[in-house]
Amino acid sequence: MNKQNKRLDTRTKPLILSFRAECPIDWERFQSELNSSEIRFSVEKIHDGCEIEITVENATVKQVFKCCRRVVDGHVMRDTMRTLPLSENSLIRRYNDMNFPKNWID
Repeated sequence: MNKQNKRLDTRTKPLILSFRAECPIDWERFQSELNSSEIRFSVEKIHDGCEIEITVENATVKQVFKCCRRVVDGHVMRDTMRTLPLSENSLIRRYNDMNFPKNWID
């Protein structure tokens, strides 16, 4: 498989992401950014309105993170975003804010 086909293959596999929003309006703004970027996603779990797990159909984790960067006051979501189910995400903030984390799991 060449690099281009491999890149396309990873974009078509469903991606599980979980994160914590500071408040429900942050999550609403993030959904709006995802929709305006034509990123297809489904909400798998929401706990207490602010702990969220989604499955992304047509984007990479970096593309989703870039959408989150555009959210005003979306720092908590960015800091807690991991490629893990909600049940496995500690939701501890990285305090990384606008930069891509070195590891999407820790």
